Amino acid sequence: MLLDKQILFSDVQDIGAASTGTTASTNIYDSLAAGNDLGRGEELELVIVCQEAVTSGGSATLDVQLQTDDNDSFSSATVLWSTTALAKTAWTLGKTFKVKVPRGGERYYRVAYVVATAALTAGMFTAGVTLRGIDDYPAVPLPRATYPVS
Repeated sequence: MLLDKQILFSDVQDIGAASTGTTASTNIYDSLAAGNDLGRGEELELVIVCQEAVTSGGSATLDVQLQTDDNDSFSSATVLWSTTALAKTAWTLGKTFKVKVPRGGERYYRVAYVVATAALTAGMFTAGVTLRGIDDYPAVPLPRATYPVS
């Protein structure tokens, strides 16, 4: 899978110290900034990878959301997609979500990590956008060739 640093929301972001509430991704994407062309004409995919299993002293849940807003403070954010609140045990090392990025977003995008029920004690995530289906093709082995040895 190819992830572009410019549309990487979280790069092994540690949310393990998060109490209940919302933790925003370390990066946001401004779709109108000079040079930004978020897959114009292409289907995009949000990829979320759990880089460290989520743990909690209690029965924490975590909901990872793709949000959009017309301002970079996300004061009136709209949720475009959500994992819904999943128990901490669902967030194991390597757990991956790949979903089509819905159309109709506003200028700014981010990922939000919404913790409920109890605080977390561990959990790291990488999240970003890539072209949809870029790694859906099976690997094709190269043909073997024989060469004379002189």
